[in-house]
Amino acid sequence: MPRAQPEPAPEPARIELRWLLLGLANAFAPGLALWAWTRGDRKAVLLDNILEPGTTPWAALAWGAASAILVGGLYLWVGARAADRKPALRRLTLLLAPLAVTIAIPLLYVPEIERARRLLVVTLTLLCSGAVGVSVATAWPWLRQRDLLARLGASVHAPPITLGALVLGYCAMMIRLGVIRHRALESRIWDLGIFDNLLYHAAQGHWQTTTVLRGETFTSAHCAPILQLLAPIYAIAPGPETLITTQVVWLASGAIPVYLLAADAFSEWPARRWLGVVFGLSWLCHPSLHGVSLFDFHALTLAAPMIVWAVYALETQRVGLWIAMITALLLTREDLPFVVIALGIYALAAGRRRQAALTILAALATLAFVKLVLMQDPGIFMPNAESSYRYANRFSKVIPDPETGGATDILATVVSNPGFVIQHALTPAKLIYMATLALPTLALFVLGGRALWALSFGLAFTALGSGSNLHNLYLHYTVFSFPAMAAAAVFGLRNLVERLEPPHRTTILVGFAAALTCAGLLAGDRLGALGHSEAFVAGHAPLIRELEDHQRERYAWLADAVQKIPADASVTATDSLGPHVSTRAQLYHFRDQPTADYLVLHEAELSPAEQRSLTKRVRLAELEQVARYAKEMVIYRRRSDP
Repeated sequence: MPRAQPEPAPEPARIELRWLLLGLANAFAPGLALWAWTRGDRKAVLLDNILEPGTTPWAALAWGAASAILVGGLYLWVGARAADRKPALRRLTLLLAPLAVTIAIPLLYVPEIERARRLLVVTLTLLCSGAVGVSVATAWPWLRQRDLLARLGASVHAPPITLGALVLGYCAMMIRLGVIRHRALESRIWDLGIFDNLLYHAAQGHWQTTTVLRGETFTSAHCAPILQLLAPIYAIAPGPETLITTQVVWLASGAIPVYLLAADAFSEWPARRWLGVVFGLSWLCHPSLHGVSLFDFHALTLAAPMIVWAVYALETQRVGLWIAMITALLLTREDLPFVVIALGIYALAAGRRRQAALTILAALATLAFVKLVLMQDPGIFMPNAESSYRYANRFSKVIPDPETGGATDILATVVSNPGFVIQHALTPAKLIYMATLALPTLALFVLGGRALWALSFGLAFTALGSGSNLHNLYLHYTVFSFPAMAAAAVFGLRNLVERLEPPHRTTILVGFAAALTCAGLLAGDRLGALGHSEAFVAGHAPLIRELEDHQRERYAWLADAVQKIPADASVTATDSLGPHVSTRAQLYHFRDQPTADYLVLHEAELSPAEQRSLTKRVRLAELEQVARYAKEMVIYRRRSDP
């Protein structure tokens, strides 16, 4: 008989290195983070390793050891109570993953780091978001058994009510900040004064008229027929603050199609509406949305919600809504036909050939009509002339001769010198810009499949653009990218989840929902207007959150002085005062037109030559001073009989 084989000896318990390292990070990181946070000069400690006098690096370890004792005690308690210790401790390690990244919080909130080290902020935000997502996904098997969460998840009314509250809160905050910025004299005649003057004329029935621009027509620079349709709303309460309010509310409304898009894309998931709220929150937290909401007023920004509505219309086969959004986009600005062409290609990728063909034809026809009939020059970039402004300088690197070249030169450069185009497109500044643009949605757009076509023009615009303004996170040019990116992110998450086995999908969705929430809030706080970010600018100036006493006094004086100027008088003004006198028929920029019935001037914005000229005109009795505020602002009236 064969001998019985002896049973193999049980293997000794092994601790895998990855779990050990993560467990140690969970244990020591909170103490180290608290030590770093309590330093007097956190910037010196964390960026330069300069400690306070009498402090040694070993002091931090005492704080780390203290937290390790507490967290270690939790591990011992869980291990002692668990029937199967190894899986229980692994779950606990994942559940406590946010503790491991607490070490990033003091670094993330080092003063001015968001301005000097933006890529680091992006990286730390991703780490924090990932840890939160892992923790919530780990806790989900327990959380889903809670009755309250089960009822909330299945609720039909709670998600839209929550989204509505978020939108209203956003509008209240941004309108307040926008008005404060305007009253602090941070708005400019370029562009708030231009658009206020244009809407004033539109309310009078005038077509695309503004006396600020060349030829006294907006079509010397752009063409925005949609503004004529806004005139009835503007006429209710004419003035720049109406434009500020309208822009904020309209941009915030973009959270609605994002919500609907997510709810439709995840229609088989019971809590799909809450996922819509999460994506809506990501929209409202986006730093670019904050930037374009608070930077004066621009017709281009109105396109942001329309782009998402168009994606929603295509995916849900709402042809009427698609036609309405495409029409609205084509009426918004002369360069948006290129975005519509991208949406047409997206429709083609979705198998809607007839819809795609008609969309692209409509875009081309609109572009031709606007350029050949409505605008002052038929060129894509137009010449720098008495009746038009040139824009080729914004693509000067890909146009060999920006003074004489045009759109065809860009195409020639792309085809003939692709090596140059690649390095021009992939500069560090542009890569950081794209990473930051994608941060609130965790770059899920890269998995968006055919929805990426909606983003194609934005990517091309950024890649080929030369001026830093074209890849500035806070300017209106981001509208070419971030709305389509937000929509594509919804499909990116869906495509990712569909690759998983059905039993794991809900857990992953819950984890991503938590991660998206964290990423959106951190991005809005560190890079947007939600917190006191040093990086965020409204236009090109830091955001003012409260008016100081002297600013309130100054604005009250200005409002009273402007009220005394006759409504039919022509006014020329310097840059910061232009938006405060723009609700009238004749407004001019002082630098372009120094003569008018009234001159409203901020003396800090005058050149020495202009100051000498004004002094001479006063001495010759051509002008008389009618009001002055300290050594800041002065108002002159032109004498009728000098």
